[in-house]
Amino acid sequence: MSPALPQAVMADADALPDVQIFAQGRSRTTPAAEVVKSKESRRRSNGSVPAAAQVAPPHRCWPGRGKFAWMMLFGLFLVVDSSKYLVDVRAMTHSPRIAQAIVLTQDILSVVVCLLAVLRYEGLRGIPATFCSMELLRCLPTAALFSLSNAALAHGIGIGVGAATAVALNTLYMPMCAFVSRWMFRRAYGWLELHALALLTFSSLTFCELRSRVIGLSGGLQGAVFVVLSACFACVACLLAERIFKQRHTPQSEEVELYCVQKARFDFWGLITSALVLLYLGEPPSVQLYRDWTYLQVGAVLLRVVQSLMAGLLVKRWSTVAKAVLQSLSMLLVFFLGDVAFLGRGQGNLCIYMLALLVSLAAFMYQLGRRQTMHLLEVASSESLSEITESEASVSFQRTHSDPTDNRRGRSLLPRPRISSEEVQPADYQVCCPSEFTPVSPQQLLAQRLPQLPEVDQLEVLDQRWLEQERSRNSQFANWISSKRGVLVQLLCVAIFVFFDSARTIVNDQFIRSAPIVSQSITFSQFGASVAVGLGVTGLVDGRAGLWEALAWKDVLRSFPVAACFSLSQTFTIMAYSAGVSGMENTVVGNVYLPLSALLSRWIFRRSYSFLEWIALTALMLSASVFVLLQQSPSGEVSSHIFSTGILYVILSVCMSCLASMLSEKIMKAGSSPFYIQKVNLDIGSFITSVIMLFVCGMASQRPNDAFWKSRDVDGRMEAGIFVAWDARMVLVLVVTLLQNWLAGLVAKRLSTVIRSSAQQLSLLIVYFVGDIWLNHVAFDWPVGTTALATGQKKE
Repeated sequence: MSPALPQAVMADADALPDVQIFAQGRSRTTPAAEVVKSKESRRRSNGSVPAAAQVAPPHRCWPGRGKFAWMMLFGLFLVVDSSKYLVDVRAMTHSPRIAQAIVLTQDILSVVVCLLAVLRYEGLRGIPATFCSMELLRCLPTAALFSLSNAALAHGIGIGVGAATAVALNTLYMPMCAFVSRWMFRRAYGWLELHALALLTFSSLTFCELRSRVIGLSGGLQGAVFVVLSACFACVACLLAERIFKQRHTPQSEEVELYCVQKARFDFWGLITSALVLLYLGEPPSVQLYRDWTYLQVGAVLLRVVQSLMAGLLVKRWSTVAKAVLQSLSMLLVFFLGDVAFLGRGQGNLCIYMLALLVSLAAFMYQLGRRQTMHLLEVASSESLSEITESEASVSFQRTHSDPTDNRRGRSLLPRPRISSEEVQPADYQVCCPSEFTPVSPQQLLAQRLPQLPEVDQLEVLDQRWLEQERSRNSQFANWISSKRGVLVQLLCVAIFVFFDSARTIVNDQFIRSAPIVSQSITFSQFGASVAVGLGVTGLVDGRAGLWEALAWKDVLRSFPVAACFSLSQTFTIMAYSAGVSGMENTVVGNVYLPLSALLSRWIFRRSYSFLEWIALTALMLSASVFVLLQQSPSGEVSSHIFSTGILYVILSVCMSCLASMLSEKIMKAGSSPFYIQKVNLDIGSFITSVIMLFVCGMASQRPNDAFWKSRDVDGRMEAGIFVAWDARMVLVLVVTLLQNWLAGLVAKRLSTVIRSSAQQLSLLIVYFVGDIWLNHVAFDWPVGTTALATGQKKE
């Protein structure tokens, strides 16, 4: 059993009855009103029912119970599903007709197995009941789509698609299922699920392309189109089958139609569709189809039959999206154990390994988010049911005592019979409950349960601790800044911060790499100008008293370690640009800041992070690393340049910046001085450190341009000095860096960490699409673009 199997899927499995594989039934077609009425009666009388009467009856076909039985089933399905891809690649490669013959034989064998199960449980009378009902015609469109899905996948594998590529593209099946089920089943999805699905989509597409490049897949695009087409057919077919399996399904109702009966109907129409596809390929069904078969083709048929039966059972008992989550984990088994070891496809590279792990983490994040959404829906449904019950009780009380029914307004107060009992429904258990499907009508106001943007004045933009301190000093200003207009002003500041944060990276990339300047002169000038600006603002606002407070040596000395870290961070950043690191590489490698800050905050602030947050941080690091690898090599190969001095400077800059931000946040939010005074205290220490580093960098660096006393070629002239080769471009760099530095400090003091981190993620997209593609004229490579989107769309 793979340890990566989502434990969230198993959380409620102990409450499940025993699993019957072929005897899984569908509830009697009961009117929805009676179903809800029976649910309500059971809910009200639950306390009076003896415990012995609530015990589920014993079942016939499953040796275990509860969680252990389902874990066995999930593990077996994971092994069978991954093995199916591996054997299919060996059995179907370069022969579309043999591939379609395998699909046809699978349908024949599946029909035979299901009919044997019908004879076992229903006897001879079950055969006519299976094929002589309107339910058979109802299964026709779904079965045809299933068969077309199998045919498209077999054809894609037949023309050379690899197993790992097929699995990666089939993970698109899950976001497609989620999108269609939103329309078909009125299912609600939270923001975490949407982000996880987006990450899964981007990562899967990138993995497919890179895997095709590594193994030199011929006809990779054509084969990928067939695999994606197969996923589309399978998505619609599975959701339609789920609708048939679970129509008005409740686990407490009497089950009158067996799973093997329903599966036999699907496979019957699938058999006919497969035969028609084989005729279209010019090979009529006959014994001659099997003349070239070996044990591989026989094994492929057996695995496909078992996988099909287990997949249908999971869809019936759980959901289509839950099955897709498990199938996404096939990526690990297929790639790490099968595609490399069993098929000998080639070991790939570090980038592909990280993408495979990223796909699995995205699926796991989706499942955890699904659990949270289901809990919220359940709580909301319980509260809604309580409110309706109290309302009915108050109306009945009014009628009994006053009887105001002699007029139209009075009669409107009477309890009216519900036109549809679907107006009161429990939460739709999407993934992790056996009764996950209940009919949902528009009257349930599902839109109120979907993820919506909050009102402007309800956004948690401001840091609550700072707001409470400000409220005690100036309540009028605190009330204004927390109002709708004040929040809009703060959001405008965030937008300006994002603009200057991106602009700083772009101008540094454009002007510093090619200029023969002293790199430390930028840091020296920045902090010197920042001290001057801070003292000017302090003098205008607080006068001489404020200036004395800003220049107090005790406060400057207390802030000096933090200021030194800030200065060193800026120094390493400028040195990285001088060493040839691009702005995009600096931005993406800078995402290491998030997990590093999480680790340091546990030590500095004693903060704790949930398991989901650590998974999200890990996924962020993986996607950022993949992006850097793709920037260095289109195929993701690790080059010697990735371990260059420039990347090392970026990592050191991130470490210093993270440590400084953690310590400055503690100092600035603990102090009572205004922001501009605290900024002066920090910048004085940073300026002193930059002066020292001006000499240290010149003596320690092997680049002659880092020493201001050494001459260098400036437009044909040999010049030296601190501000050598400075022009209007360097002044622009200084102004943009200065503004970004002040805005970053203001955001760190006033705004919440979530808003700040989310805003900085947008800088990555701006730097890539504006700085690299537009200004640097870098050719767009869609694996790099999708990885940038995957990195930029993640939030804390």
